[in-house]
Amino acid sequence: MSGWDPERGFAGPLIEFLKDIDRRFVPEPAVMEAAQGWLCRELEKAQGPFPCRHFSSRSGFKLAPKVNFFSSVEHDLPFDVIASDNECSSSLYAALRAGVKLERMSMLEALQRGIIKTGILTREKSTDSSRRRFVEHGIRADMNRHPMRIALHNLTLCHLADAADRVSNLEWASREDELRARIFRSLSPLNVFPFPHPSSRAGGYIQRLGSGQDTDLGGTPEFQHFIANFLIRKFVGTLSSAVQVWFSHARYTPPIMTEAEFLSYGSQHLHLEPPTARVAKASAPVLASAPAPVPARVHSVTSARIEEVLQVREARLRELLVRVTRNPGDLLTSNADFETNSENYFFVIEKPGMNPARVRACLEEASNGVLELKDCSRSGRSDGKQYFTRIPGCYIVVRGPRTRTNRNNWYPY
Repeated sequence: MSGWDPERGFAGPLIEFLKDIDRRFVPEPAVMEAAQGWLCRELEKAQGPFPCRHFSSRSGFKLAPKVNFFSSVEHDLPFDVIASDNECSSSLYAALRAGVKLERMSMLEALQRGIIKTGILTREKSTDSSRRRFVEHGIRADMNRHPMRIALHNLTLCHLADAADRVSNLEWASREDELRARIFRSLSPLNVFPFPHPSSRAGGYIQRLGSGQDTDLGGTPEFQHFIANFLIRKFVGTLSSAVQVWFSHARYTPPIMTEAEFLSYGSQHLHLEPPTARVAKASAPVLASAPAPVPARVHSVTSARIEEVLQVREARLRELLVRVTRNPGDLLTSNADFETNSENYFFVIEKPGMNPARVRACLEEASNGVLELKDCSRSGRSDGKQYFTRIPGCYIVVRGPRTRTNRNNWYPY
């Protein structure tokens, strides 16, 4: 396989995958270095507000839950901080890919112009004080909808120096020291690299390296260290000023590989398999031997696939499409749940407000007033209650007495 394909995945040497991703999705080195330099200058000014990955430290210091505005006055902080998720990282990365220059603007202006997004304020977790301060600062809480966002290619950003809870393993000189490192790790374009979601996430990919088992490679320290070494070579070694700034401000020093170690690790076979390929493989023998749908019957949650032919009403899908088109609201961050023709399962579309194309894909598959879902294969989640469908970002969940559904976004059959 020549390069990354969201529909087919990837199979080939790891180094070839990274080169392809670097060529197609990573900003130019000069652009990344300039953006990182701008971030350092803004942190030096300490005027904020600064978006930061939400966290909870072992020391009891926390910036959570997301999305909230933490005032320096109210929370005894060196500057104002906004607890965010990966929206701040992904939106800035998309802007840099599009060639946006930050040198002449402040952090506040970047937030006001929507170059850096914070995510959505939610009814359940965001405070009234946060809502007020967003308005006072002229910041719109929003998701990353940039046309250059890597999510359109089924990629996410893998943080090399972790920006969340694992940072708490370090010793900090002060609360300000910790905040600066966390903000830098959240926003520096050198500290992230595009990679697919793991199979544990809806719509994610089976990920195997060499003879290893399926795992979240992007969350594996050894794999992160290799990507860091890949970026070091991109910036011409550890003596590059951009790399030195990255290491010092992120409080991060990955093991530096020799050329032999780098080539050995990079030559390993990388296998990335999309959910659609898994469904196709599971379905093939069934379709060959049973052209007619099997009768509906109850299956154990440990079954490898669902043999029932599940149905979702087309009219309900159209209701959802109208809603996400006109006013997506909490559907930007919440899922939509659909009752099916079976009391044993319900159908989920993940965050349709952020990706209306998933709803349209469902409607394109519908016929005779229903969307039919056949031969759904188990996702690999530990409880065995989630099954992939042929539509990325959409899955089946086993209903049970403790199964939680989204009451605000529930569509009956």
